[in-house]
Formats: sequence, structure tokens, C-alpha cells
Amino acid sequence: MSLTIDAGLRRPIVYAGAPSSGKTVLGDEIIRNGWDVMASDSLQSGVVEKMLHAPRFYSESGFKNAVDQYFFLYDDKLKRTLSNGNNNVLFVEGTYVDFAAMLKYRKQEIPEYLLDAIEEMREKMHITLVFFLKMPPNEYKKRIMETESISNIRMQGEKRINDAVQSALDFESVLRDNYKNFGFCLHEIEPGTPEERLRIIRNEISDQF
Repeated sequence: MSLTIDAGLRRPIVYAGAPSSGKTVLGDEIIRNGWDVMASDSLQSGVVEKMLHAPRFYSESGFKNAVDQYFFLYDDKLKRTLSNGNNNVLFVEGTYVDFAAMLKYRKQEIPEYLLDAIEEMREKMHITLVFFLKMPPNEYKKRIMETESISNIRMQGEKRINDAVQSALDFESVLRDNYKNFGFCLHEIEPGTPEERLRIIRNEISDQF
């Protein structure tokens, strides 16, 4: 199903960022304010976690298959969600560019269907602006420690946490560059509370409300 954003579809407002950058809590704040969010699900989160912290979990073909599987689920979910809702705006966590970034991070080829989907975002969905959530290393460390199990921290110590922080920073760099290289304009949002970040986004898209 190919889409062109018109009066019958909701306008997608995209926000993105590396793991632990605050996407989930921002999404919760958006929903609390009465708008809809199409968020990444547990499948993508699992792929990203293994990509960053257990890179040998997947073979090259296995990782590509995992990205393929999630892409098609995401593609279907996004297009269905754009056409169903009670308001004219849909906040979207991440885009097809995130899948391309996963593959680039793993130094794998980006397939044609994914390049076509990214082009469709820009040309048919008219998505050009992406709100990119920044996070400094100390905040990544804090958030990663909050999600790590106590047993993992005790067994693997500080090195495990530092490696996870560096992986997140490396992926953030790839993700940011990917959006820019595909022609999207990034509005980078500094760390802050979900309320502060949503206020910045609302000010930038005030014409949508």
C-alpha cells in the first residue's frame, strides 16, 4: 500500500534517537497529552540490543533476516496507523532510516526495498523534518544502568556498562549521519524532561494543531 499524505491521512511527526535517548518516555508524554504514537515494538528493541551488545548473536544472514522481518511489520503498521485516528497528527518513533542505520552499523548492504521506502517517506509522505533526541554519555550510562540487571552489573562490572555506552554512542553517530545523508533535516533536541522536549516539538509544528 503506497501512500500520499492528503486530507484523508494524518500528518506523521517523526522523532528518533539511539537506544536510551528517551524515546519511550517522550512517547508516553505525547500520549498523556492526547495524541497518538506509533512506537517501535519489542521486536525492534531486541534486534537493536543484540546488534549493540551481543554482535555475534546473529550471523550476517540472520541479522539481515531479522531486519527484513521487522521492516515489513513496521511498514504495515505505519500505513494502517496513518489512516486510522481521531486527530490530524500521528507522532512516529523512528523511521525506515533506522533500519538502514542498523545495517550500516553492521556494515551490511542496504536493500533496494528499503531505499524505496525511504524515498517514499520524503516524496509521498512529505517527511523532511526529524526531531533527533540527543543524549550525553553520562546520561546514556545512567539509563543503561537502570535497565541492566543487577546480576549482569555484578558479574561483568564497569567495563560492561562502558562498552554498552560506547555502542550506543557509535550507533547514535551512524543514525544521525544516515538521516542527514538521506536528505532529512534534523532538529536536534538536547537532553531534558519529556515535558520540555515535547514543548520544543510543539513549538516547531504549531501550525499542525
